[in-house]
Amino acid sequence: MSLDLVTFQNKENLDTKPELPRINKVIDEDINELKDKLNSAIQAINSIAYNVETNGQAVLTGRQIDGKDVYLKRYKVSITPGGSSPTQAQGTANLGFTLSDVTIVELIGYIVSNTNNVFSLDTNNYTAGDTGAVNVLLQTTNNTLIVRANNGNYNNHAVVDVYFTYNE
Repeated sequence: MSLDLVTFQNKENLDTKPELPRINKVIDEDINELKDKLNSAIQAINSIAYNVETNGQAVLTGRQIDGKDVYLKRYKVSITPGGSSPTQAQGTANLGFTLSDVTIVELIGYIVSNTNNVFSLDTNNYTAGDTGAVNVLLQTTNNTLIVRANNGNYNNHAVVDVYFTYNE
């Protein structure tokens, strides 16, 4: 078996301007499609960012739980000494919504002492008589946020973030 050398005798059969593959060719409609995809991505990123205003309106967080949008409302609560026994300091804030209309998914907060030390708020059961006990409570009877402390030194303020979904 032998191999013969192939030569082009007739240059008419040679394509001197081949069509570039589609992947390497950019046209206006490709640029517009890319712009649309980029704008969609930017909108998605911006929908995750939110500006929370303390004691302001609830804001959409961009998260979902069980297919429902999660909202955040932040409260700054003044804490004053001399709450009901055995509480030594307490503060309250109106939630601004009815607890039976929402599902609370998360509570995060802190309390500031009279010496400006910061302590996490506990959402567990309040222990009467424990001088270190500090907690946050959402009271359904009057839709109130209550921050309680068994120590009169917690007489500055508390900040509580309430995350919730609307019951629909």
